[in-house]
Amino acid sequence: EWVFVSSLNGAWQKNIETILEAQQTRRFKLAVNPGQHNLHEDAPLVVRLVRHADVLILNKDEAIELVLSLLPGVSREQLFQESFLLDTLLGIGVKQVAITDGERGAWCATKEERWFLGVNKNIQVVDATGAGDAFSSGFFGAILKGERLDAALRQGVANSQSVVQFYGCNAGLLTKEELAQAILHLVPEKL
Repeated sequence: EWVFVSSLNGAWQKNIETILEAQQTRRFKLAVNPGQHNLHEDAPLVVRLVRHADVLILNKDEAIELVLSLLPGVSREQLFQESFLLDTLLGIGVKQVAITDGERGAWCATKEERWFLGVNKNIQVVDATGAGDAFSSGFFGAILKGERLDAALRQGVANSQSVVQFYGCNAGLLTKEELAQAILHLVPEKL
C-alpha cells in the first residue's frame, strides 16, 4: 500500500526510475524523505519523484534546495519563508508536506490546512544526529494510522525531541505508550 523512499545510495537514480515505473503499475502511495546528496547529485530526478509523493518530509535546507531546483531565480527572502516553501511543494503535486527546522520547530501542510509546532526550548540537546529520522517515523507513523495532520506533527516533534536528548539515532525513540504521553502538552498552531 505504501513505499517510503529515504536517502538512496548506490545506483539510486536507477532505483528511483524503478520506483516510479512500479508506482504506475501497482498504484501504491509514496512517502519521500530525500537525502541531501541525492538533491546535490540529481535534483531534477528527485523533483520527478517528489511530484508523485503523497507525503514529503524534509528539513528546511533540503526544502530550499528542492525549491531552488524548481525556481532558480527565486529571491532569498522567499526561500526563507516556510509558507512559500510549502506552497511551492504542494503546487508541484505533493499531497502532504512536512518541513523541519531544528530548534525552530516544524511545519506541515496540505492544500486545505497548515500547522506549525515549535519545540520545547527547555530540552537538553545532547546529539541531533537522529532528529530528522525520529521526526519522520513519528509523523509518518501517524499518517499510516490515519491520524489528522496536526496529530502527525505532534508525534513527529515529540519523537524528535526525545531522540535529541541521547547520543545516537535509536536511543530515545518513543514507544506507542511513551508517545501518547509525550504529545499531551504539544499544541500545534493552525496557520
